[in-house]
Amino acid sequence: LQTLSGSRAYGLDTPESDTDLHGIFLTPTSEFLKLGTSRRGIQDWNESERIDNVDWELGHFLDLATRCNPTVLESFVAPVIEINEVGTELRTLLPEVLSRDRVYQAFSGYAHNQQKKLLAGIGQTNWKFAAQCLRVLFTGVRLVQLGQLQIRADQLGEEQYLRNVRAGKLGIGAVVDRIEVQHQIFTMVYNQAEELDGPLPARANLDHVNEWLLGVRQQNW
Repeated sequence: LQTLSGSRAYGLDTPESDTDLHGIFLTPTSEFLKLGTSRRGIQDWNESERIDNVDWELGHFLDLATRCNPTVLESFVAPVIEINEVGTELRTLLPEVLSRDRVYQAFSGYAHNQQKKLLAGIGQTNWKFAAQCLRVLFTGVRLVQLGQLQIRADQLGEEQYLRNVRAGKLGIGAVVDRIEVQHQIFTMVYNQAEELDGPLPARANLDHVNEWLLGVRQQNW
């Protein structure tokens, strides 16, 4: 499976935007079991002048997915560049890897990291960190509240606002205030989902995910 990522997947690209790609590949099962070999190929990263490509081995990808890593989860819904039968089956596993606590923790943590990068650059502000921070918070709210993973800015109803943020058209104070409000909204939505047992499960369905993964391993010795 290979999908678009970055601004082109989020609907926030400009003519100057690079192309970011995410991929999932399968290492033959025998390679994990042979003596004298290492578990190379768990994750690969390649960058050229205009293309940034990150690939994960299937098992490593699913491990990160059950931790609800926002960047990894995108591959379940992002625009497809290339896909085969295993990739098609993999994309149906999204509901099985999600869990309410881990979504809240992972998305909040990612947003805080982007916020730190934004604030560290005051004076030469890199506004893409602000846009990414807010987009992830908007996405996290939708996911916890509605059980829907939506990564495009137009799906979130915030395309023009995020474009303005990314273009630096809003003051740093207003952007930071909005980030803080979104953190509070995310926490409120999470607490409500905990009380009302919202659409996301308390735990990922590891039995189902492992059954599928072992079946793929057996078929690809």
